[in-house]
Amino acid sequence: WEKRDSTRSCGNLSKATYIRLSVTSSRRNMASFDVVEVAASAEALYQGSPNVQGLSKARQVYEEALASWKAEIAEDQEAQAAAHVARPPPPHTHTPCCLVCPFDVTSVPHLAYKGPMPKDAERGSEAAAAAAADAKKRSVGELWLAWAGLERRLKQWKQAVKVFDSACGCPVAGRQACVWVSYGDFCRSRGKTPNALKHLSRGVKALEAMGEEEERESALEALLELRRSVEPAQGGAPNLTKQQLRVELGLDTSASTEDAPTEDASIEVVKVASVEDQVADRVQTAEATGELIVIDSGGAASGAASGAASGAGAAEAASEGATEGGGAEGGGAESGAAGG
Repeated sequence: WEKRDSTRSCGNLSKATYIRLSVTSSRRNMASFDVVEVAASAEALYQGSPNVQGLSKARQVYEEALASWKAEIAEDQEAQAAAHVARPPPPHTHTPCCLVCPFDVTSVPHLAYKGPMPKDAERGSEAAAAAAADAKKRSVGELWLAWAGLERRLKQWKQAVKVFDSACGCPVAGRQACVWVSYGDFCRSRGKTPNALKHLSRGVKALEAMGEEEERESALEALLELRRSVEPAQGGAPNLTKQQLRVELGLDTSASTEDAPTEDASIEVVKVASVEDQVADRVQTAEATGELIVIDSGGAASGAASGAASGAGAAEAASEGATEGGGAEGGGAESGAAGG
């Protein structure tokens, strides 16, 4: 680091030395999760040789930093899981009036515990570890966006798309809504609003599948704002509500199921039972009055009123024939009655 440029009397660092210092600084900052320093180192490499080679070196800095950070996060998760499994049971703490230890431990000065309880200290360490792990994950997402910002500034559009796709597919950065929202903003700035809607919708569904509720809501808000702001011809909906968008994306099906008509089997059973009751009542009434009952194929009962009326008329004719003594007429009347 103390090497100076011998060709200059002012003692400034040469370009080659500046590049070496940038590389050394970027490698040192990889372990500290410092996004600003890594991005500055990549920028210095590109400015040292603003051509294809310099850009390739800058990309390499981002790739190495991301690989190192993701590997460290994975190791931390494995260590945390192993520590949680192999954690010993908490020691027995004596309390006043305890059945196992009848005397009051707090009354003995050299035995009284003045610090925090083991469970409280354990909770504090777990909260600090969770906050540190979350900060590391956020740094990974921010570094992906810094890399994409470099590609956008240099108008490397295809490479920027590759960086965004890799960021969304990253197991760490893909869980962050800011990555998906930035991808949508990039597509919209390029005049590709349908692609922005597609990537935001895909991000909402992916965050839902991964169980990231807060991140999903953030991406959903960005998608809703975008849908309301664009023209209907491009997939926009000015009056779209958040609940409607949820149903459209398949996040909440309760609204659609409540409005849809449902088929209830009990209703059909009640209908059949009521028809059977009506038929039974009609048959009992017909038996009491002597009417002829006809049941059609549909199960409905109908009284043959006209047949009963004609039968009654034939019976009257038969009785008149028998009274007058006309056997032929009576037989005709009986046959008429049978016909009736």
